[in-house]
Amino acid sequence: MRYLLSILLISLTFHGNTQKNKQRLPKRFMQHSAYSGFGDNQFSSEKKKRYKSTHAETSYSARKKTKRTKTNSITTHNNQYGKTVSIYINGTQVDTFTYLNDSLLIEHLSINKKKTMREVRTYDNGKVSTLQIFYNGKLSTKEAFYYTDFGKIMRSERTNLVSKQSSALHYYYSDQQKIVKTEYYVNNTLKTTWDFSCKEAGEIEQKNDKITTNQVCRYEEQNQNGNYILYIRQLYDGAYYLSKSFFTKDSTLYAIEKYYQDTILMHQVLLTPSFTTITEFSPAGKLIMTHSKYYSPDKKLIEERRYSKNKFLLKKTYTYNPQNELLSETTSDAKGVLNTKTYRYTPF
Repeated sequence: MRYLLSILLISLTFHGNTQKNKQRLPKRFMQHSAYSGFGDNQFSSEKKKRYKSTHAETSYSARKKTKRTKTNSITTHNNQYGKTVSIYINGTQVDTFTYLNDSLLIEHLSINKKKTMREVRTYDNGKVSTLQIFYNGKLSTKEAFYYTDFGKIMRSERTNLVSKQSSALHYYYSDQQKIVKTEYYVNNTLKTTWDFSCKEAGEIEQKNDKITTNQVCRYEEQNQNGNYILYIRQLYDGAYYLSKSFFTKDSTLYAIEKYYQDTILMHQVLLTPSFTTITEFSPAGKLIMTHSKYYSPDKKLIEERRYSKNKFLLKKTYTYNPQNELLSETTSDAKGVLNTKTYRYTPF
């Protein structure tokens, strides 16, 4: 369990520290699992039993003098294979998501005035095996995924048919099925290596390679009461980062701290059942941003607040009906309400 948590945290830390890395992975390579969950909070399997099809309508009104009303709608149709979710803005279809078994996205169609984008996925034993992207009906990108005998990603290969560039990720695992290294290739040339080998106590091995090497090391420190701290050290694009994740004895995450050069706090997260607060700091230690989320006892998001430094920016409040479907979303600033979105659900 702790190892799985550490892999998740490593992934989160990679995402947070790639802005300065000129050879960072393309966004699509960071998304190996199938997209699942569009509108899952509104169209769960429980609601599928109640409605064969569902229509959700969103009305949007702004505070400005040039007030305009925009109506969004989401329609879900269930069949024997899965479901199709269609999104409309002012009556015009803009997105369609088609799922297999309600969870595996097999097709996404996006439509705007200038172009149409279509993504098609295939699966093998519940894992995405191929991905094709079409623009205006013409195949633009194709990607293939390969897995180990124990079910983890082994290799992914991507070809851009427009730029004629190919790229690939290779994953290497230990006998204990733990990741030890990842390699990133462009046109069959090794560009970047992620090395997960470490000294004792999570110290990073020093390496002098012509290839860009990014290292990740992890270790734990347990307290007498059973709580523990997971440390993740990274050498990423020549800079050192330290992430500290705090867990209870039953492996419940309750805080995260991220440091630059081990001592400069850059990112802090506090997690409780009733609220979550994310705080960002500058390298000089000055407060940049705070984002707080508040939850009801049944874990529904009821309010969000954003601050720039110590200045209040925005607040969002959410209301729900007895079926736990979102009824309204209101956005306010220091002067009052900016806009309100209301939702209406109609069984077909």
